[in-house]
Amino acid sequence: MKIKLIYILFSSLLIITLLALWLPFYQTQQKVTLLTDLSSSIIEENYPKSVINNPKVTINRNTIHVQFDLHNSFEQMEPLNQFTTFELFNKHLRFLLLTKESEHELYGYNVTLSASSNNHTFEYVCKLPNKYWIHGNESYLSMNENVIYTSSEFKKVKEVVIDMFPVKKINGYNDYEIFEYSRRFFTAMTKGGKYYNPKTDNSLIVDAVMDKFRITAADFSSVYQKYFLLY
Repeated sequence: MKIKLIYILFSSLLIITLLALWLPFYQTQQKVTLLTDLSSSIIEENYPKSVINNPKVTINRNTIHVQFDLHNSFEQMEPLNQFTTFELFNKHLRFLLLTKESEHELYGYNVTLSASSNNHTFEYVCKLPNKYWIHGNESYLSMNENVIYTSSEFKKVKEVVIDMFPVKKINGYNDYEIFEYSRRFFTAMTKGGKYYNPKTDNSLIVDAVMDKFRITAADFSSVYQKYFLLY
């Protein structure tokens, strides 16, 4: 009887230990699958010339790493366009994680994107000062371990980039005006993102914008996605 009891206890401890080891691995694999699917959809919808392709995702602690295949034309681009290729991918990914997959809190992870051509290795790094300060990220692109473009440089030419996004009217208001109001509301409510909680704050922001401009949630979603890519 005593031996049987010891065997049962040992078996229970073994099962608990195996579950404790297996569960984090399973959860990580779920996240990798989600990120791979999102990455593929972003490329399919936004990169018709396949300048980047075939994403391979790994997660290391609080960093998402995506490795791509590169089209030969990438090497011929100016540094600004090379940086923008990765920057927009990062913004698309973070937008989807923030608005559609927020329960995973992956939107607050740092992001590293890498790709190699025949002659060069490129790495894009985007870090957040804290996981809730989604509008305060700093990023840079390096080639062969030498930084060739940064988000600070990108901000200096942002007005030129904004001109690539024609302003549209929604219910009589410029869509850029709607977006700027949502950003100011976000900044005031969350102290610049320091106290941001997407599970509660997203709906409060959407409701405030809908009330002020008398637009639908779908209207605001399209506006937010359009201009979020610039910040």
